[in-house]
Formats: sequence, C-alpha cells, structure tokens
Amino acid sequence: GDLELTTAKARAAVRAYLADVGAYHKYPGLAAHVAVTETTVEVRLTAPVDLPLSIPGSPDHPVVGATGAAVVNPE
Repeated sequence: GDLELTTAKARAAVRAYLADVGAYHKYPGLAAHVAVTETTVEVRLTAPVDLPLSIPGSPDHPVVGATGAAVVNPE
C-alpha cells in the first residue's frame, strides 16, 4: 500500500533522527524545514557557522544549508 505521510509525521521523524544522531548538539542552531507533497518529502537543514576568517561583505553570522528530497510514491 501507499505510505501514509503527513507533514507532522515527517517533521517528527526528521527531528527524532537529528536528535538520535546528535546533530542538534554538534550543530547548535540547527533548524529543519520539512515540506510534504503527494509524492515527495523535502528536508532543508540550516545552521549557523563560525568561519575562521572574516570575508569583506559577508554576513556577520553566516548560515549554511542543504536540501534533500525523497519520493514517497513514485507512481
């Protein structure tokens, strides 16, 4: 059968996974943004980063991010 997935379930699963692997502790300020459509789950992670150098014109508090997606129902 089809995987029954809601945004709330996906967010809870992402938060639980990040907590289990220690990501919140290792990357203070880590935020997960989860979007669910009929066929995909997309997760975007962002976290502040301390750079060893100050680059002219760059933000005082830079943030890095990554996005990944998975197909829930490939049909």
